[in-house]
Order: sequence, then C-alpha cells, then structure tokens
Amino acid sequence: MGAGYHVLVLQHQCQNKMLIAKIHITLKEEVSDPQGMTVKSSLSRIGLNNIQSVRIGKYIEVTLDTDSHKDAENNVKVMCE
Repeated sequence: MGAGYHVLVLQHQCQNKMLIAKIHITLKEEVSDPQGMTVKSSLSRIGLNNIQSVRIGKYIEVTLDTDSHKDAENNVKVMCE
C-alpha cells in the first residue's frame, strides 16, 4: 500500500525488562492521501487557509518483553515491513 513508518521512542518500562516501541505509520510521500486532502479542505472551509498539507497516520504502542534495544528494533522493523 505504500506505508512508511517511524519509531518515535523505545523506552524502558519501570522496574522490568520491557521496552515500549512508539510507532507512527503514515503513507509514503509519493502516495496520495485522500483523507488528508479531505481534512485540509474542511479546515479551509472553517477559515484556516494557511494549511499547506495534511497527512493522516496511525500511532501504535507495542510493549516488547526484552531489555535489548537491538532486539526491540529488529522486532519493530519486522512488524512494520
């Protein structure tokens, strides 16, 4: 479908060996975003005419049972590809 992803943070959960991956998923720049265009149009109708573009995405938090940043990064990469 042409989605891209960006891992915002890998953070330790308090007092255990788990990491939380905070993942932001969006369409790739070259893929049209009809939902974003609809939101931009709606913002324009309420007088917000200085909006250049709007991209819609999803935010996911995944708790991984590991204290290894490398293992967590590899798992997140597999999940997102």
